[in-house]
Order: sequence, then structure tokens, then C-alpha cells
Amino acid sequence: MKGRISIALAFMLVAACSDPSPPKDAGSNLPVTGTSVTEDPGPAQDIVTDDDRFAALGKRFPGFAGIAVDESKGRLIIYTSEQIAHVPALQKALVRNFGRDLSGLKPRLVLQTWSFRQLKRWYDDLNLASVDGLVFTDINEATNTIDIAVDDVDRYASEVYAAARDYGIPKGVVRVIHQEPFVVDDD
Repeated sequence: MKGRISIALAFMLVAACSDPSPPKDAGSNLPVTGTSVTEDPGPAQDIVTDDDRFAALGKRFPGFAGIAVDESKGRLIIYTSEQIAHVPALQKALVRNFGRDLSGLKPRLVLQTWSFRQLKRWYDDLNLASVDGLVFTDINEATNTIDIAVDDVDRYASEVYAAARDYGIPKGVVRVIHQEPFVVDDD
């Protein structure tokens, strides 16, 4: 988990420090790099997230379900719900989207049930605003789930699972996990 967090933070840092007028990805209308942290990002609907970038990659590479980097083994783990024919092209697209050279890593395909685009559709549809104990939500590529973190699993899990059922999300896609609320230190 610690390695996944540092990888995600590295991707966010690279995206945040990139060129403020990014080129567009072929086959997508999304910028391939993030907005500079010193620049006003404009309206919220204009902000492009890593999830948006992964979904755009899924449009170009059907079955794409996410990535992880295993630095210790020099591997690029590519999660996929179907065979990806052009792994080198995907690696190049990842560089364009996240600004990190992944060409030296050996790709390893890991089969998942759901594509990232399918998970993102469910994630975007799922409205959990009424869940008081909600701490954060995330599309978890490694577990191929939508993680819903709450401060009291016993209290809120049934509410989250009922909402997922109401939105037609298959059983097992949503995972309720415990997370204490984040505290901002004023020091």
C-alpha cells in the first residue's frame, strides 16, 4: 500500500508541475498533462483528474483497467479486462498522459474483471452525498473496485451497498473500507 501511495503521489506531482498548456492526446479531447498548481484551474468541470486520463486511455486501449509500478522488480503492472495488443503503444501513451518514462520497465499484464472506463462510469454515477461518515472515494485499480472509505464501517456499509445496488452496480464492485477522518493541523 505504501508503494502504491507514493506512486500515485509521484504521478500527481509530475502532472501538477507540467506545462500549463498541454497538448491533446490522440483520440481524446483531454489534456495529457495536468494544470500547474500556480495557475487558476477555472471552473471545476475543467479540471482533468488522473481518473479522467485513465478513462481516456481506456477509450484508446479497450480493456485498460489501470497501472501500478513495482520499482523493486522493474515492472509496469498493467491491469486489463481483456488482452491489450499494443503494450508499447500503451506505455508511450502513459508517458504522454503522466510525464514519466516507463519504457525501461517490463510490462506484466494482470487480468481484471472490469475495465477502468466501466468502473469510472459507476463511480461517477454513485451519489453518496447522504453518507455522513464518508471520508473519501477511490477507483482502486489493483483490487478492481470502487473503494468507499467511511469512519464507521458497521454504521454505513449497508447504506453504501444499498446505494450501489440502486445504481445497478454489480455486487463486489464497491468495497467499503475504514478510514479515520483526515485532520488538518493548524500549526
